[in-house]
Amino acid sequence: MISRPGSPKLSRKQHAVDTLMAAPDKEEVARLAAETQKSMAALYNLHTALLNAVGGTVTHPLIQTFGAGIREFSSQCERMMSFLQQCHGHADDYIALAQYIISQPTADWMDFAQGTIARGRRLLDEAKELKQMHERGRKELLKAQSKIILMLQSKKNMPSRSSVAFERPIISPLRRGYTFPQPHIRSLLEVSHYALYPDGPEALKEGQNALDGISISLDQLYVSWKTYVSHIESISYHGISPQPTVEEVQKTINGWTHYQRVLISAISSISESSNAVLVDPPISKGNEEKNKSTPFWHWRWIFKKGGRLFTKGQV
Repeated sequence: MISRPGSPKLSRKQHAVDTLMAAPDKEEVARLAAETQKSMAALYNLHTALLNAVGGTVTHPLIQTFGAGIREFSSQCERMMSFLQQCHGHADDYIALAQYIISQPTADWMDFAQGTIARGRRLLDEAKELKQMHERGRKELLKAQSKIILMLQSKKNMPSRSSVAFERPIISPLRRGYTFPQPHIRSLLEVSHYALYPDGPEALKEGQNALDGISISLDQLYVSWKTYVSHIESISYHGISPQPTVEEVQKTINGWTHYQRVLISAISSISESSNAVLVDPPISKGNEEKNKSTPFWHWRWIFKKGGRLFTKGQV
């Protein structure tokens, strides 16, 4: 039996781990990716609304500050991806450990488990730093909330829904002789309109909720991996008794393998969010009147996508 340095020798029966550890909660990883995506969309819409409010003046102090926050959020996404990649590596370690338990001498697999402890502790440190990094960003948004609301209220930066109700059929400027069937195309045009003029206060609220969701997910992931490190410490010093069956080991491996697939999916999603949040909003810089008009290429894209909705009509 291998005992913890500096601690009295105790029998394995008293301290042995009685079962392999199931993979951490897969739903929490998926939730982290989903909340990150929601945060990205909300921050992008809020950025657009703020630019509309200041007439597209990108040098405005609030826009500069908000832009720095956007870049910080992207950096945080990179840290989250790195953290999840490390989680994937630890899943590999645990899968190997489970296999060794039923195929290698006890002393060998206990040594292997001990070799993973230092990496597990570094993972916990990374999780803690990630939580702190996110909390700083969340608090910065809360601090700027009053200024953001004041700026959004200072100008009516989004026309009312009634102004885009499109009560009459719209004639396509690209295909003479065709008209849009008004009930079908209205929603398409409204989506385009609100992409250019999002609801700023609503985006602020959604962003805060999503950032809160990220905080909860990071907290839960920290707890899960803290449990993992404690489990590895116990199993490396005191072993496991009774020894798991081949079926139990395979079930454990299947769970951790599935967890890895969820991690890969989350990493991909967060990567997309990290890139998307850095895209400049569709605002004509420094020209408020241009900001309020839809670029021709944008309408052409709409008409192209909506082509299947065209019906033969009279001009």
